[in-house]
Amino acid sequence: GVFALVEEINTGGVTCPPPTPEDAPGQHYLAFNDGTGWDMYFGGNLCDSPMGCWRRMTGIPGGTLCLLVQGFMCSPTTTVTEGPLTLVPFEVKDLFVVDATLAFSILDTNMIAFFDGAVWGPYPPDPLPLEADVIWADRESLFVAGSNGLVMSHEDTGWRIHDTGTLDDMVELWGFGPDDVWAGTFTGRMLHWNGDEWSDVPWPRFAPGCADPERIEEMWGSGGTLFFHTRHDLVEWDGAMFRNLMTYPCGAPYREITGLWGNAPDEVFIGVRDETLPADECDPLFVLCWDGSEFHRF
Repeated sequence: GVFALVEEINTGGVTCPPPTPEDAPGQHYLAFNDGTGWDMYFGGNLCDSPMGCWRRMTGIPGGTLCLLVQGFMCSPTTTVTEGPLTLVPFEVKDLFVVDATLAFSILDTNMIAFFDGAVWGPYPPDPLPLEADVIWADRESLFVAGSNGLVMSHEDTGWRIHDTGTLDDMVELWGFGPDDVWAGTFTGRMLHWNGDEWSDVPWPRFAPGCADPERIEEMWGSGGTLFFHTRHDLVEWDGAMFRNLMTYPCGAPYREITGLWGNAPDEVFIGVRDETLPADECDPLFVLCWDGSEFHRF
C-alpha cells in the first residue's frame, strides 16, 4: 500500500465528504491506500498552521512510518498498521533512513542524531560546525547541506566543508555513494559531487509561464537513477542524461507536483494537484505511479 499526507480526505467517491463534520477541508491528514481506495489512517489533524508544516515522510524498513510534522513524529516501536504515531520530544529539521538499523536526522540544536535499529542517540557528540538543513547518508558516508551553498561531509577527521562554487541555498540532497552525490538548490539548480569536485549540471526546464526559477522540491533515487521535481517539472536522471517525465504550466488553472517517493526506478509515486479535473471528480489531489515507461493513477 501507499501512504500520503493530504490536505483533504479523498475517498475516491463523487461527493468525498470528510469523515466527521469537524474535519474541515484544508486540514492535514495521513491517508492510506491498500489498492482498494483511500482511507484516513491517523484520526486527526496533523497541522494547524495555514502555511503548512509537514516537510518529509519516510519509513524504516519493517513497518515504522516517520513524519516531519511541526518537528518530528515517528512510530518507533509499532508497525504502521498497529498503533498511533508517537511525538518525539525534540524538533527535527530533516531525516534520512538508510536501512532498518540506520537512520540520521538533523536536530534544531544543529546536532546529528542517529537511529541504530532500537534507539536514537547523538552522532557525533559535537554540534555541526555550521548550520545545516538537509541530510543524506549511506553506510559509508554522511552529507549535510544548508544556506549559501553549504555542503559538509563527515569523515574520519571530522566535518569537511566543501567548496561548491555557489552561494545558492541547498534545499535537497540525494546520493548513491561517497563519490556520487546530488544537491538541489532554491533556484532550481542541480549540482553533482564526483568525489573530487562539485559541478553545476544543467537540466531541461520545460514548465512555461514561470516568472522565476523554481526550487528543487524533492529528490528520490535507486540504483543510480535519480528522480527530482520542482512544482511544475518532474525529471529523471538515468546515470547519463536527464529526461523530463512531466511538465505543468505555471499559472491558472492550478496544477502542480506535490510529492515524490519510490520503491524502484520502475515503481515511483508522484503526488499531484490538478484543478483542471471536472468538479465531479471531487478533489484535485491524487497519486500517480510511474512504471518506468508511463504513469498510472493510483
